[in-house]
Amino acid sequence: MSTPEMMSLLKHISKLPIARHAMGRHRDEAVIVAILMATLTVLDRKGYDKLTIEGVAQEAKAGKATIYRWWHSKAELVKEALESTMSVEAAESVQRTQKLVSSNKRIRVLLALTLMSDPESEE
Repeated sequence: MSTPEMMSLLKHISKLPIARHAMGRHRDEAVIVAILMATLTVLDRKGYDKLTIEGVAQEAKAGKATIYRWWHSKAELVKEALESTMSVEAAESVQRTQKLVSSNKRIRVLLALTLMSDPESEE
């Protein structure tokens, strides 16, 4: 994943609602973002089989205990990290669709105005 893609992902992940631990304790948003980003980085670099919680903790500059407090396994951590990217991709897709619809509306309005103002179109 390139640096601009990572920065874009970081921006979108930071806007996602933060999950709560089963015991009700709030997770620190900055730490969550760092851990999810680190998970994606390590996953991209090493693949799932070689990804370790220790490696993610080192990349995120967080403790292993912090990671295990919120995710009980490597599978849970990777699942949430990948789900966060899907949420980002879905949001970006919606934004692209909205821009396209908005552009199409502008084109139709311009076309209608052009046809209305063209004296030859009245014939």
